[in-house]
Amino acid sequence: MKTKIFLGCIMAASLITVSCSDLLQENPQGKLTPEGYFSTQEELDMSVYSLQYFGKFLPKD
Repeated sequence: MKTKIFLGCIMAASLITVSCSDLLQENPQGKLTPEGYFSTQEELDMSVYSLQYFGKFLPKD
């Protein structure tokens, strides 16, 4: 019985002391920065075309 309590305490202590902060940190890939925002004319054209395409689905007044 003492060994079960001892093992339970050791397992609980190991779970408490283990950190998962490395797993929780994200690499923000979806954020736009001024340096990478429309760096070429082709990227600008693609964004304008997508706005025109999705604008068709917006409600009209």
